[in-house]
Amino acid sequence: MKKLVGVFILLLVAFICHGDIDSLKNELQKNTSKNNEFSIQLELLNAYYERGFNDEAIQLGEKLLVDPAIQNHDELKAKVANRLGTIYTNIGGKDNAALKYLTIALDIYREEGNLFGQGIIFNNLGNIYRDLAYDSKAMDYYLKSLEICREIKDKEGEAFALKNIGILYEYQGWYEKALEYHHLALYIREKEGSIFQIISSMLNVAISYNGLQEYEKALLTLERAQLMAEENKSELIDEILHEKGNAHFSLGIPDKARFYYEKAISQATTFKKYKVVCSTLEDLIRLNLINSEFEAMKNNLIRLKSLLDTISYVRGNVGYELLSYQLDSANNNELSALRHFQRMSRLNDSLYSVSNREDLIQQRSALELLQTENELELERTKQKFQSKIYIYIVGFLTITLLGLSYIVYVKLKSNRKLNKQKAEISHKNKKLKKLNDQLNDTVEELRSANETIENQNKIISQHNEKLEEMVTERTKKVVDYSNKLEEYAFHTAHNLRAPVARLLGLTNLFNISTDEKEKQVLLEKIVKETEEIDSVIHTISVILDETAPLKNLGS
Repeated sequence: MKKLVGVFILLLVAFICHGDIDSLKNELQKNTSKNNEFSIQLELLNAYYERGFNDEAIQLGEKLLVDPAIQNHDELKAKVANRLGTIYTNIGGKDNAALKYLTIALDIYREEGNLFGQGIIFNNLGNIYRDLAYDSKAMDYYLKSLEICREIKDKEGEAFALKNIGILYEYQGWYEKALEYHHLALYIREKEGSIFQIISSMLNVAISYNGLQEYEKALLTLERAQLMAEENKSELIDEILHEKGNAHFSLGIPDKARFYYEKAISQATTFKKYKVVCSTLEDLIRLNLINSEFEAMKNNLIRLKSLLDTISYVRGNVGYELLSYQLDSANNNELSALRHFQRMSRLNDSLYSVSNREDLIQQRSALELLQTENELELERTKQKFQSKIYIYIVGFLTITLLGLSYIVYVKLKSNRKLNKQKAEISHKNKKLKKLNDQLNDTVEELRSANETIENQNKIISQHNEKLEEMVTERTKKVVDYSNKLEEYAFHTAHNLRAPVARLLGLTNLFNISTDEKEKQVLLEKIVKETEEIDSVIHTISVILDETAPLKNLGS
């Protein structure tokens, strides 16, 4: 009952806090106050973002930022810039644009001393570096955000940081640690967060459960997430359905897995998330293969190929060729299977090359991002200096000042690094001392265990001598028993099969014969064969009686 009440409250909060997009547009048209107009537009921007309408959100956000009237509303400007940075991060490949807008927001929050806003921006900066596979840098930003949010008691910001740290652990395959952080984030969001944030955390929890092979728990979580996503038209519904399909696939329930895969494909197609469509189709085709549904597998391969012809997705093509090879191999189409295998090998070579290039691009992008961040920081510093000095001292004094600033910066950076190293060394020394104490305790336990083992070994040695005598005696009995069984098997397989076969043949002839004399002859032969079978059965019974005393050798 408490769970039902909790879900009802969450849905009620979602209804109050997140109005329908059309109603927001109507309210915007009726509004006459400029300040109220900006607030409605910001709410509309967030509604676009939460429902996956990224193009509309970017268009509205960039229009707001260049509006002269918003320049006097720093807090509103920072919120719009932060939302644009978040959207560009989610799109992918737009890291410089994301950094540009997040830096605008961060500057405003720093000037105002707004720790709440800084916590949000640090979280979003971590997302940029996570997408670039620069996990250590991402973790630094997440921990900064977590520290600030806990300091100012910003529960939603804390939940965001915990969720993102959990995702980092998922990427590393550490699902138990990821699940711990996702549960913490979900706990906070269920008490204070929006419905879309709760759905996101529930999906993360379910993914971790699937990774830990706890499929029933994953399905329970996904059922709740699906209900909320459908009620609120969340763009995560396709990923939820896909995860449900994966869970049922792993549980060996193909019909349900197939149902959820098809629904996920339909939803992802609606959202134009074509890579999600490809990955879901591949899982559906694997399901067809395992269940020998070769016709359905063939049709789904055609669907996958049609989609891959419209997008550039090397990994998807590798999956298609592998699945086609498996289908042809199952149908003994060796020539076609060989062709698919050759194409798959070429694509794998290409994919390996692309992966290497992607690694280089990611590293280069991370370096460029750091350089851009430093350049923006330097640009902000220069602008502050230029607003305070006169034109006639630009020459020598500017060069001197910049030189001194650089020296101070290097010195401070060196000191910070040294202090950080000292702190790390101190922390490691404490850990080493603790480990040393644990090691001493373990050594003492091992000594005691060794004494116990020596005493037990003596007892075991005595038992082994007795067991060897018993084994020798029973081995002889087993050999006798095996010989009797072979004799029994011989009589069963050879002496009994022939008369039975003849008896069946004579019976068949008897049934189809119309001549009474011939039937009489056949009947006599049937009686003879029956007597022979009785003789064989009697012989087998004698053998079984002889082996009866050997049946209980194990007792």
